[in-house]
Amino acid sequence: MLYKLMRCELKKLYIAMIIMLSIIGVICITGCVNKTKNETKLISYKMNVAYAENQIVGTQTTTICNYYKEGLDKLCFNLYPNAYREDAKFPSFDKAMESYGGIEIETVMLNDKDKLQFAVNDDKNLLIVNISPLKLEESISIYMTYTLTLPICNLRMGITDNNIKLASFYPQLAYFENGEFRNDPFTTIGDPFLSECADYDITISAPSDYIIASSGTLINSNKEGDNQIVNLTASNIRDFAIVMDKNYQVTDSIWQNKVIKYYHYGDENVDKTMKIITDSMAVYSDMYGMYDYPTLSVVVTDFVDGGMEFGRLVYISSNDSDLETTIAHEIAHQWWYSMVGSDSIMTPFIDEGMATFSSMLYYKSIYGDEAFESKLNAVCDSYSLYEKLQKMRQTGVSLELNKSIYDYTDYQYQMLVYQKSAMMFGHIYQTMGKEKFKKGMSNYVKKYKYKMGNIDNMIEELNDAYGQDIGGVVKGWQNACCYYVN
Repeated sequence: MLYKLMRCELKKLYIAMIIMLSIIGVICITGCVNKTKNETKLISYKMNVAYAENQIVGTQTTTICNYYKEGLDKLCFNLYPNAYREDAKFPSFDKAMESYGGIEIETVMLNDKDKLQFAVNDDKNLLIVNISPLKLEESISIYMTYTLTLPICNLRMGITDNNIKLASFYPQLAYFENGEFRNDPFTTIGDPFLSECADYDITISAPSDYIIASSGTLINSNKEGDNQIVNLTASNIRDFAIVMDKNYQVTDSIWQNKVIKYYHYGDENVDKTMKIITDSMAVYSDMYGMYDYPTLSVVVTDFVDGGMEFGRLVYISSNDSDLETTIAHEIAHQWWYSMVGSDSIMTPFIDEGMATFSSMLYYKSIYGDEAFESKLNAVCDSYSLYEKLQKMRQTGVSLELNKSIYDYTDYQYQMLVYQKSAMMFGHIYQTMGKEKFKKGMSNYVKKYKYKMGNIDNMIEELNDAYGQDIGGVVKGWQNACCYYVN
């Protein structure tokens, strides 16, 4: 079988890598560097991953500052790769795949000798680690080892031909809310991910003939036999993605001291594509505040949807039929998801609506008002027809935006989370005018950068900028009826 791996050989590679890199799990409990949630580095991941064939052997040290609660006695980690198991209760796929994947946690330790008790829940999508009770503002470092099997598929994580996508591939600390860590089941609708910003230090071993795209900044790269050992770092991002391919061509440029990298398979219009990327960056930086990361990677890949956002990296499907709109949308997510978080599970309309509307502002800036109106009217016409059909057929389907990803069909999600919410933001923009909207949204970004915001936080900043209460308009759109007027 093409992707069959001899386990013992992978283990040898893993051991050699550990020796070579002198990997030692961080082992202590200490105080947080600073005293407030907004100033301290709350979460950091240090990983060493060795790739061979369709598996990864990894070590990970997760350092966490406890601002959650006094006496915190357990930590929970999302095991997103287990949504790729064939028998997953909440799978990442809606049809059979060529092969399936998953992650097996082998060891969890407080240090290099003190093992911790751990368990996984029934669907193996949550790792629960028992710890001695922590005081507020104490830090703890958890070391773990795991083996990851990659599926053969064109989803967020998986292998197709020479293309390897690693997204949400590692144990990631679950989101803490209302006194406990959340357990959000996977779903094929929307983006079932929720995380705080964290710092990453990742070393990956992979065959030397692969070109590696990632969410990180390259620190160093060395050759070891037939493998390359690559060290990557990133700060204040919500997840870390890696894409590897033997056939990538890389086009890069510098924009406002930011390194922009475009990974593709020989784009015949590469200069035009690079301009779309940098124009998108310029439009959103002017409208919402400067892109705050040192790099951005735009990666063409075999992906089932048009695109997907991650910290400092976006997927663009190799089969996408509207490259410009997809790039503009996915780059907008670097503001509405990456820099400013929101609950993409319980209130997905915020980041998807703003990303969709922001892509319209890109067209307005580059091509003028007529292009903006055309984009907005097309969305309005599509959604209005959807709403009329629901009423005519008396389906009883809710048209409210305040719903979770679990409450939509795929069609409903497209119509409401993308289109109705974009219409809402279009109405707000036209009501407030460009300058006041820009002031409100840039203040929102500034205030909630690297944090989690919500619609009430956004309304507060918009109200201050507008000098009036815009909340009634927002709440009206969140409810059942559409009242957009061209």
